[in-house]
Amino acid sequence: MSYGDRTVELRELVADRIEGRRGALTNDLADTLSSHHAGVREHRSWEHVADLLVGLIIASVRFNGVDAETPGVADLLHSLPGGLSTGEIFEAVHCCERTILDELAVDEVVGALSEGWGAVAQLARRGSFMIVAALADRRADRSAEAGLRDQLTTLLARPVFEIALAHEINRSLRHEHPLSLILFDVDDLAGINTHHGPRVGDQVLERSGILVKRFFRNHDWVARHNGDSIAVLLPETAVETAADLAERVRRMIEQRLALVDYRTDRRLMITISAAVVGTNSPEHEFEAAEVLRTAEDAVARAKHTGIVERVELLATAVTLLGAAGLLNCPLRVIRRLVRHRQVAAVRRGRHYYIDRGSLERYQAGL
Repeated sequence: MSYGDRTVELRELVADRIEGRRGALTNDLADTLSSHHAGVREHRSWEHVADLLVGLIIASVRFNGVDAETPGVADLLHSLPGGLSTGEIFEAVHCCERTILDELAVDEVVGALSEGWGAVAQLARRGSFMIVAALADRRADRSAEAGLRDQLTTLLARPVFEIALAHEINRSLRHEHPLSLILFDVDDLAGINTHHGPRVGDQVLERSGILVKRFFRNHDWVARHNGDSIAVLLPETAVETAADLAERVRRMIEQRLALVDYRTDRRLMITISAAVVGTNSPEHEFEAAEVLRTAEDAVARAKHTGIVERVELLATAVTLLGAAGLLNCPLRVIRRLVRHRQVAAVRRGRHYYIDRGSLERYQAGL
């Protein structure tokens, strides 16, 4: 059986498994959406929205994508509350993706323990993004589409990327998977604009975006970050792997992206700096803004060092077991410190997390 045949077979299998759970998935998703948007619409209306979303994910998986003309897209757009922002629409679609993946994860055939789970998750993630893109294309004006994509590079717009980053941080923590972010910054773009004109600078950014987008996987998030930078979010990717990828992209840009000044016939070499920020062992949620600020500081250093800067994020809070490892003591000692309030702890769900700063202060006082 060829690779294409195996892919079609997997699509059919996953679509059938989702279809078989459609009723339960619709109910769970409707509960989530109605709780997130209390007072916007009654639960029955959210049930219709949830059923349309699940149906479109099934269609995307089975037929390798959806678009603005796919049956159900127009109905979904009409059924969504008119006051929802682009971010809220994105979040509603992502809730559908997360609900489906949580259900599929325990499936005996295509679940998280199966060999093909990575491909299964990618099908659902790609399906959710295709739905958002189809909704944007379907809108009467182009405001939603402009909110989703940068008009010059056609990469994701920064607000969408920040939403994706927040969701991927939560996903990384929930499944204890690594997560990495690469920030690329075109070197001396201001000088290029000054000496060769802003149209040349735009051309550099546009071509850089095309090359970077083609280099990474379909389910990686590639976005225009600031005026001269491109961000890439890599789910389930270790920091070391991301750094290797960043270096390969740097070399590719230098080899492929060279322009010629038509006035002097001089070859204009383009270089980019890169930084990687991430965690291999997620223990606690990070703020998306914090991750981006760390990446911006790191890529600024990379312009001076000439190498890919790497920063592994340290959680502001750790689990009890993590605290025991930091203090090199038994777990019972940590529990006693929490009980006597010698270190600051907060409860999140079923688990306690200890503030790393309070651990450092306790350790300094020993």
